[in-house]
Amino acid sequence: MKIEIFSDIACPWCYIAKRRLEHALETFEHRDEVEIVWRSFELAPDMPSRVPYTTAEELIHVKGVAPSEAQKMIDNVTRLGASLGLDMRFDILKLFNTRKAHELVHHAKTLGKQAEMKERLFRANFTEGRELGDVDVLVETAADIGLNPVDAREALETDRYRDAVIADEQRAQSSGAQSVPYIVFDGKQALFGAKRTEVLRAMLEQVWQEEHAPEASSST
Repeated sequence: MKIEIFSDIACPWCYIAKRRLEHALETFEHRDEVEIVWRSFELAPDMPSRVPYTTAEELIHVKGVAPSEAQKMIDNVTRLGASLGLDMRFDILKLFNTRKAHELVHHAKTLGKQAEMKERLFRANFTEGRELGDVDVLVETAADIGLNPVDAREALETDRYRDAVIADEQRAQSSGAQSVPYIVFDGKQALFGAKRTEVLRAMLEQVWQEEHAPEASSST
């Protein structure tokens, strides 16, 4: 079974969805036969590489959310993340353009380390508050999972995977995806949003059964 996950490094619900899917797979009998592919999706493609305001300030001044409501939203996501073992530090989180981070995930995929790179970037963003719009910082995160930093820098500075990122986003748009996470199971079933673990587990079972249902024998 192939699972394609369209997500953004800057999306907290994508990090939550990642962990929920991992928990769902833990009790899925056929988990060793599941391939997960991470697809790119930029929620704010026009955002600068570095932004001089916090998540709360963005909610209030850019999206027009009331200050008290913005804090409630942040607290809710923080608590939910904690329930899944995620330490989400919105007090130090940086806002940034995610294009280069997506390119790095594609680079890691060619080396068989896409899942590790995705997890490292999520943690660097939400737990460590790293400046992931900075190529130097991205190269450091690549080295953290054992990738050659010289090759990683060359890939980022030459835009080697720019077209791959755009191709993913065009696929998402053609499928009608307006936001993420967007999870596609075997190219047939799809779920929007960070669904609960039990919903994801049920989808795994459903898709597996549909793909492996015995053919009805014809009577003669």
